[in-house]
Amino acid sequence: MKSINFSVLIYLSLIIFSSCHGGQKYPESDTWQSYLRDMLPGPMIRTILSDSLEATIPIQIKDINNKKLVNAVFIISRNDSSIYLKSNGSGLVFITLNHAILSENPMIKIQYNGLKAKNIRCSIGGKTVVFEDGKSVNSEVIEFENIPYVEREGFKLYYTIDKHLAMENLTEFLNIIETIKHIMGKSKILNIFPLLKYNNNISVIGEPEGVNILPININSWRDKYWHFVHETVEYDLIGFNNLYEENPQLRFIGDGLAEYVSLQVLNAHNVQFANEMKNSRIHSLKKSNSEKFSLYDWNITSELIEAYSYSLAFWIKLEKDTSPKKIQDFILMFNNLKTYQQEDIVKLFETVFGKNVSLNITKDEAINILLAY
Repeated sequence: MKSINFSVLIYLSLIIFSSCHGGQKYPESDTWQSYLRDMLPGPMIRTILSDSLEATIPIQIKDINNKKLVNAVFIISRNDSSIYLKSNGSGLVFITLNHAILSENPMIKIQYNGLKAKNIRCSIGGKTVVFEDGKSVNSEVIEFENIPYVEREGFKLYYTIDKHLAMENLTEFLNIIETIKHIMGKSKILNIFPLLKYNNNISVIGEPEGVNILPININSWRDKYWHFVHETVEYDLIGFNNLYEENPQLRFIGDGLAEYVSLQVLNAHNVQFANEMKNSRIHSLKKSNSEKFSLYDWNITSELIEAYSYSLAFWIKLEKDTSPKKIQDFILMFNNLKTYQQEDIVKLFETVFGKNVSLNITKDEAINILLAY
């Protein structure tokens, strides 16, 4: 097993929640059933398979009226044997996903005395999937409906800390949002809602559709001013419409612009933090085995750490060759595209920047761009 970097962790955190509505094929059956991979979000399957990760996720079992089903029987029917689990007092069972079980794609069966398949529901969750040495570590599971929050101007800040501290941080996050909008040249953006925590690992389950929660360590500048900004920008550009499903090669735009805006926010907040971010990206470039990189070849199944550095350098170079306003123009027009295939992206670059923009960048060029910025 290999380790996973924070960006993949956060990417998983945004797509790992999914609701299962089973029993449609045999609604009157006493057993809800589905193949495992049909229950899971596609990006999660691809990421675990491509990076050989192992993740333990909670599955919550409820009835049609949202009542948690305790001691529901959960069966994993593998080729060599069947695994029998029972839901706990919160209606949760925990299953471990890895390359082997996803490749096998076993049948999952859920049974609860007195209920038909049509009345059984399950939620696949685990918003915070924290990995150490390629394996997820244990985390506290919290139901969304039980999480308190403070709110201002439509922005919600969830918390597991002291409410007074949450109120103090609310203003800070609102300022971050305003800085993001200023850099992107937008009057509004699609929000990800932070969940303030201390160092404990937390897994949230049961978010309604359209609500994305990102756990933030209250003591980490990286969480607040880098990772939160990155995921907010990427969600605004890519995640809301799930554009990676339409074109998996858009990471140099989604992740690239997310890195670019993160660096600008860090520069506005604390130059020392911005330099630490730059140095970490330069370090990954120096460790890279390749001497050049094709940005359009970076897709959502690839986890090349240096790809974040190359894409950051690409957008910085565009800004230097043109202006920050051109980057804003690109963002606006990108958000308004109807289709996102390669020809659409090439045409957009030509329209905004007035030339054929090369998506190839060398290692030395990327390092020098970051060093000089």
